[in-house]
Amino acid sequence: MLPSEVLIGLLLFEGMRVREVIHCMPSWIRNGEATIPTEQPCDCKVCASNCYWKPKSAAGSMVINIAKTYEPHIFQYYQNSPEGLGYTRQAASKRVKSLAKQADITLPEHPRLEGNRSHNIRYKRLQRSGTLPCCGLD
Repeated sequence: MLPSEVLIGLLLFEGMRVREVIHCMPSWIRNGEATIPTEQPCDCKVCASNCYWKPKSAAGSMVINIAKTYEPHIFQYYQNSPEGLGYTRQAASKRVKSLAKQADITLPEHPRLEGNRSHNIRYKRLQRSGTLPCCGLD
């Protein structure tokens, strides 16, 4: 599985926020769930002043069930890439826009692929639009 496939899968299927996805580590993935911690050590540029990452709010620390069809792929990716995705927030947004353009999908001017965790609605839209094969997630 490619980093862009993990990015799209976690954003769209699991409804994770961009910052959650880019900070996701193998220790988060266990038994079909992604457990978002209250904080974790981090040395990225965004977290450099605090030396740790934490969710946007206290409610952001939660457990997300990972779709059974997607779990083996994400687990394998993180086994092979224990450092995570290696995207910045800006690079992740740029990659999502690039994939949307390849799939001929028009995104809103200010896309919010994350946030309300309505991944089922997004997934159904992607199924209808034929985007899943373009993203490697058919």
